[in-house]
Amino acid sequence: FIGAPANVTCVNCVEIPLDLAGLRARVAKYLGVADMEIKSVKNKICDLKPMWPVLFPEVSARHEWVGFADADVLFGDLAAEVDLLTASDDLLVPSSWHPYPLANGNFMLFRSTARVLQAFRGAGWREAVRSPGYSVFDEWHGRGSATDFGHALLEMHLNGKLRPKPTSRLFLQ
Repeated sequence: FIGAPANVTCVNCVEIPLDLAGLRARVAKYLGVADMEIKSVKNKICDLKPMWPVLFPEVSARHEWVGFADADVLFGDLAAEVDLLTASDDLLVPSSWHPYPLANGNFMLFRSTARVLQAFRGAGWREAVRSPGYSVFDEWHGRGSATDFGHALLEMHLNGKLRPKPTSRLFLQ
């Protein structure tokens, strides 16, 4: 959990204190961007979704798969979906978003390898971090098709450098 203490007992959970100053410090340390401006914290957090595994290496280093999901996604049996992944799969994406646009901002699991975790760097990530407003970087319909995370993933996939796997069942949102 990130933020205020969640008061949840979970043997597989860890709490990471984080406030705006802490977020800026992580962005400077792990992304090399010291001049991040934020107009809306909740929207900037969305822009940063594809970067979360890099911003929190203490989490991504502990797991074979890391990712993000919106609070209103109903997964069903997510463990079964993960069990279907093979050694050659790099992403788990909702079947309704496969093969395009891949990035939807609602759910994605990344294999914890440098190549996959750094995939966001193939698009306009630096501008998304520096822009004070919401750039819609985590989606496929951002400010420009060549500057969002969806474009970076699609380019990698089309060039044979990324293997996304769709879920076997639909997720509800």
